[in-house]
Amino acid sequence: MASQATLDSSIQPMFPEELSLTERDLNKAIDITVFPNLELNFSCSLGIRLGLSEAEITAIDRDKDSDQDKVVALFLKWRERKGSDATYFSLMKALIECNNKEAAERLCRYYQDKHQTSSAQKFKQLSHLQKPSHSYGHSNSDLVDIGTQDTRKCAWKIVDRYCDQIVSILRKDAILCNSMLELLVDKFLIESAEQDVVQQLPNLDIKIKAMMRYVSTFISRARNPNRAFLRFASVIQNFEEFNQIFDKMRIEAFDVKICIPLQSIKATKLSSMVIAKKASSIYSGNFKIYLDYGFIDKYDDAYGNDVISQVSIKQYSDHLKICYKKKKPDPKSCFKMSICTQSKFYVDLASVRKQGCSDSFSLSTIHGTADDIYHHKEPLSLEELCRIEYGEAVLIEGAPGIGKSMLAFEICSRWVKGEALKKYPLLLLLRLRDRVIQNCKSVRELLGCFLTEQNWKDATVQHIFNKSGKGLIVILEGFDELPEDLTQPGSVFLNISEELPFASLIYTSRPSAKHYLRQEITFSHHIEVIGFTSKSISQYIQIFFQDNPEYIKTFNQYLDESPKVRDCLYTPVNLFIICNICQQYIMNKEQVPFKGIVTSTKLYEAMIKMLLYRHIKSEGPRKLINVALHDLPSLYKEDFSCLCKMAYDGLRKRDTELLFYTSKDIETLGMMQKEVQVYPAMGGDVIAYSFLHLTMQEFLAAYHISQMPRDKIENTFNSLRNVIKFSTVLCFLSGLTELQSISPRVDHKLYSMTLFRCLYESGNEALTKSLFSNKDKFYKVRRLLPIPSPQDMFILGKCIALSSCQWRLSFTLRGMTFEYVEEFQKGLNSVESGLLCTIEDISFSLNPIGDEGIIELLQFPEHVLKNLISLRLMSCKFHSCAATEFSKQLKKFTNLRKLFFHNNLLKEGEQLCLIEAMIPLKCFCFTFSNLSPDECAVLLTKVSSIGKVELYQLGSSSIEKVIECLPNSLSLKALHIEQSHCTPENLSLLPTTLPSSTLTKVELVNCAIDSSSVRTVIDAVLMSRHLEALNLRDNYIDDEGGAHLCSMLKQLFGSSEEPATDSNSSHSFNFLDIGHNPFTGHGISSFIDELAHFKSDSTNFILSLSLGWKDLVCEHVSFTKVEQLIKFESNEDD
Repeated sequence: MASQATLDSSIQPMFPEELSLTERDLNKAIDITVFPNLELNFSCSLGIRLGLSEAEITAIDRDKDSDQDKVVALFLKWRERKGSDATYFSLMKALIECNNKEAAERLCRYYQDKHQTSSAQKFKQLSHLQKPSHSYGHSNSDLVDIGTQDTRKCAWKIVDRYCDQIVSILRKDAILCNSMLELLVDKFLIESAEQDVVQQLPNLDIKIKAMMRYVSTFISRARNPNRAFLRFASVIQNFEEFNQIFDKMRIEAFDVKICIPLQSIKATKLSSMVIAKKASSIYSGNFKIYLDYGFIDKYDDAYGNDVISQVSIKQYSDHLKICYKKKKPDPKSCFKMSICTQSKFYVDLASVRKQGCSDSFSLSTIHGTADDIYHHKEPLSLEELCRIEYGEAVLIEGAPGIGKSMLAFEICSRWVKGEALKKYPLLLLLRLRDRVIQNCKSVRELLGCFLTEQNWKDATVQHIFNKSGKGLIVILEGFDELPEDLTQPGSVFLNISEELPFASLIYTSRPSAKHYLRQEITFSHHIEVIGFTSKSISQYIQIFFQDNPEYIKTFNQYLDESPKVRDCLYTPVNLFIICNICQQYIMNKEQVPFKGIVTSTKLYEAMIKMLLYRHIKSEGPRKLINVALHDLPSLYKEDFSCLCKMAYDGLRKRDTELLFYTSKDIETLGMMQKEVQVYPAMGGDVIAYSFLHLTMQEFLAAYHISQMPRDKIENTFNSLRNVIKFSTVLCFLSGLTELQSISPRVDHKLYSMTLFRCLYESGNEALTKSLFSNKDKFYKVRRLLPIPSPQDMFILGKCIALSSCQWRLSFTLRGMTFEYVEEFQKGLNSVESGLLCTIEDISFSLNPIGDEGIIELLQFPEHVLKNLISLRLMSCKFHSCAATEFSKQLKKFTNLRKLFFHNNLLKEGEQLCLIEAMIPLKCFCFTFSNLSPDECAVLLTKVSSIGKVELYQLGSSSIEKVIECLPNSLSLKALHIEQSHCTPENLSLLPTTLPSSTLTKVELVNCAIDSSSVRTVIDAVLMSRHLEALNLRDNYIDDEGGAHLCSMLKQLFGSSEEPATDSNSSHSFNFLDIGHNPFTGHGISSFIDELAHFKSDSTNFILSLSLGWKDLVCEHVSFTKVEQLIKFESNEDD
């Protein structure tokens, strides 16, 4: 049989004799890592032999020179499509048929290395490949460990390996450094407050090290390090200077099963239209003709009349306009559309930019939901939104019910009327929740979904393809409502830009939806539908009540009784429902059921009752009706139960069902909308129902659960408590049941607001006290998701105030302003009885709470301030007045031991009052930045309790003052200086003052110490008998300085051949960190050689190295002798 023989006679002679492979050998499924490893070149003939489509071949050939990732992505697509038939043999045969012997030979060698050699030889043999592979250098046990360990840790380790190489490149180009910093902030790998710190650093070397340290720390401590790593990979690929580093990182990522989404990463920041214009091409037989944007028109003019008539486009345009005129607004937005029809009044829009969310307008759009977008925003008009250029992609996001569907329909309506998008002959509005749209398998089907048997259908669609989509705009409305399998890479809804590069696309989606949209599409604009602002709400109320002053006054009085109701009016559907139904109550002179509403459960219960009230009123009695959900008239009870079950069943499905298809009528009781959908392919009408609002569906689902048996309610609650999409349902369930039949499970570490929201919604304070009654137990609240709103902070404060246990709270990097601190303070103070809880640690670091924030913090209950042990306030945008106010109240913090206060907006001399206020306290650890020499002197010589101090961004004279004061700081054990330029002159007193001090640990991190200045540090170490640890991480010590450090170790510890000198025989030194310094392999080997000659009684010493040197160190001949003396940097947040 062929499979048992050697290779085909036409194939075998093309390979060296040592590649003795059979067809059976090569008939194995091809490994995914082969494509990035081999960098296989692409040709049209190869694409044809692999069975790729014409569109795929056209797209890949256009970009193959500028974007190798697309080539890799296409091979991956071929592998996925062919499945088990995608073998080494089939690919090799296709390469040979294309006369690409070199690639085929590399493929065979790769196969031999991968499958026919031991793992010990594997990576050495990869050197046969044309592209040099990275060196691993691990022992066999290391390789197994890397393959089996959690990829969360691997992500940071890959980045750390290449940090020093990136630093070396950045040092040569300040402009490159600034550009990279901007992108890192865009990708949220560096926070805006950290960006401010980096930008104000005057020394480029220190600036680069600080930037890379922030990135490394973020990735290592990220909730999802893999995702953070992918962001970083996308940043460095924007710069050709990092191409080699990126290639190596990509290969290592494959080895630990981290797949970079290659097709989503662009080599430049050009828009998709510009990229397409530069590389557009058309195939004719075996000839390739390159065309720029203008030539496409000429091509159509010259040849188009023989194939396609422009008339067909005009016919399709007219046909679409007729369809849209007949088409009603989306059923979800019928209430909201009344706003437009009444007054041409629209929801507000905002342009989103990747900057911090700290200005008043941006913060006004935050409502404490999972769909909040924490970016900088600027108001945007609908007219500005409609100025979309050819080939651009626009992302429109917004919470459920906020008006995305209404906005899509309005854009479509303006196109129909000729009021907008006039240069686009064709506009397709695709509602992605519709089954007909979801069933389309190709872009061609999507383009023709509004047509049936017109004789010009095929010609029209082909014409669109010939034009590469020029003149076509597609609105893909509701991307988040697609089934999960249709949102994956390769989906037809993500391939439109690939097949039609000049088509303009508008996608709408929920921000919290989990899909690949933002990874697969390069968006030119990011827009948020923010609903209504307070000004818009007031205007709408005026319009709705037709300027009737009596109605408006009465309505506002009802809103004043319940701020909770007013807070929900930014959502158009809520605003209309409440205005519409309240109008009936007011006209009938009946009491509106708003009074006393303080929870979301009570709010939506009132809204449901109001809808039922309106429905019942419309069918009969005009007298006052008392609507109770548990005691509805029998005529409506069964219908209401059916609606609740339908809502629950829709949410339970893996792909949440928001649109319900049926062939029969449903009694909606005014809570659902009905739409008759007409599509040519369906052969008739399709009836679809949807709830007025997703949150309304969630309330009804919760009500359905609340009617289950008690044990089933509790099981349902606890099984869904960690499922984010059910968090709102559980809150409603808590409010409906008051948690009487539920005992929530409480974890030691709390990462979600869901539990606290449920407790608040329940109103069951006794249960809250019971859950947190153990005074000896610690609970940690950190990295809360969704990011809490001010109302959430009130809820959290209230729950903590009701407890008797101990708390550690970290609100680091949660986008908080002073309003959040204010609400937390109100929550803590909302419990009348004395507090029994203890808050040990609070962090508001990396939040712009500002001076007003510290004023609110100082109003926390005295019981809280008195028992606080650690307070972290780094990068909070404090000015001098904050330090002044803090110093006046510092005496309240009687048990404070740690205060972190660096990287705020304070100048030299503005923190003296705060330092002086610390003198009578017993605080042990401080961090400050930008201290003056006088402030340094007071801190080190007057604050007698100080044991550890971290100082950042010190000037030259302040560094000298710190070193001068060391002998007079009698309790100081650890000194940390960072982001401060330490020259030999600054450090000249260190050999004199360090031996006379009480310091056991000195850390000079990112201080631009080089091989010259390190000699002064070495002299000081050799003269100090009590110094135990020296940290020189993130400096610029090269091999010359390394030799001096080796000599220092030799003097301290001696060697097996030569004892230590008598003067240093009683030293305490046992730790040296030299991570992330520019040593060469020779320099690192010198350290290993020195450690290998240590005397046996010196084995308590540890040398800390950056992870990038692990490969070399593990291969060193003396590694087994020194393995116990070496520690590789580990920055993971345990």
